[in-house]
Amino acid sequence: MSKQVYKRYSEAFRIQLVREYEKEGLSITALKKRYKVSRTTLQKWIDRYSLQGRRYEMMIIQTPADQDRLKELEAENKKLKIMLADLQLDKVMLQTTLEVIEQEYGIDVKKNVMKSSKKPASRSVSL
Repeated sequence: MSKQVYKRYSEAFRIQLVREYEKEGLSITALKKRYKVSRTTLQKWIDRYSLQGRRYEMMIIQTPADQDRLKELEAENKKLKIMLADLQLDKVMLQTTLEVIEQEYGIDVKKNVMKSSKKPASRSVSL
């Protein structure tokens, strides 16, 4: 089993990266690739040590229709999660019922009844 490696960066190293971001104009992506440091870690260091802060902040601009649609989707997502949880409970209940039937009656309920791949003959009804 391999041990997980935790990296600790000195404060001088952190400040050096922030200075490269500020003075040399390197992007967070470039610093991330160069020094193998995660984007969130770099953003935290920039927020903490930078004189100017991050160059870009994410701003989401939405129309009222977009906001309404987002609320609808969130409500639908919540409803679907509840439905999924109910279905999972139903599945567990049915599996448990099958296990009880198998134990009490000695029947393998899960076995496939039709072993051949032939289709049954169609029935014709005469009046």
